[in-house]
Amino acid sequence: MVLTDRTGILLEETHYRYALGGAILAELMLQGRVQLEPGTGQHLVTVTQPKATGDPVLDAALVQLVNATRRTNPEVWVGRFAEHDELYLRVARQLCRKNALEEHEGRVRLIFRRTVYADLDPELRDDVMGRVRKAVFEDEASDVRTAFLTAFAGAGDILVKVFDAEKLISRMDHIRNIVKSAVDLTEEQRDQALEAERAVLRATKEAVLSAEESVA
Repeated sequence: MVLTDRTGILLEETHYRYALGGAILAELMLQGRVQLEPGTGQHLVTVTQPKATGDPVLDAALVQLVNATRRTNPEVWVGRFAEHDELYLRVARQLCRKNALEEHEGRVRLIFRRTVYADLDPELRDDVMGRVRKAVFEDEASDVRTAFLTAFAGAGDILVKVFDAEKLISRMDHIRNIVKSAVDLTEEQRDQALEAERAVLRATKEAVLSAEESVA
C-alpha cells in the first residue's frame, strides 16, 4: 500500500514504519506467540510461545521480545520494531520471496542509484486494496487481519494517501471502530487488539512530535 503503483517508490509523508511495527505485534498475538497482560497502569507484552513462526520478519521481532531483559508495553515494542534499521528491507525481501514484489535498481534524478521494489503481482495488490476499500467504505464486519491492516494504515497516514481524503472524513468513526467489530476475535483477543491498535496510534503521534521538534 505504501509503494506508488508499479514504480516501487515509497509514498511521501506517511508513518508506514509504525504501521508495520503494529502489524508485526498484532500478527505475533494472533499466532499465539505473545499476549498482553495487565501491568501497573498498562498492558505488558508477554511471550507465551517462543517457537519460530517461519516468517523472517516475525521471527526477528520474536527474538527481540525473547531476549528483552524486562517486559514493557506495546507502544514501546511498536516503536522498537518500527525503528529497526533493516525493517523496510526485511519486509520488502519477504514480499519478494512471496513473488509479490520484484527488486530492481532505480535512479534518483537520473544520477543516484538505489534499490526499489515494484509490484510483480498486480492481482495481489488489487486484492489488498480491494479488501481495505471494502473495510473502509462498507459497514459489514471485516476479517481480523483486514481490520488490523486498515486500522494501522489509518494510524500511519496511509489511507489518506491512497483514498480520497474528503470521502474518508465521513468514515472516521467507522475506521476507529473497525478492529472492535472484527470477526473471528474472542472478547479477550478484542481487548488486546484494541490495545495494540492504540499503541500504533500513540507511537505514530510520538514520531510526528519528535520530527516536528527536530525541525524546530
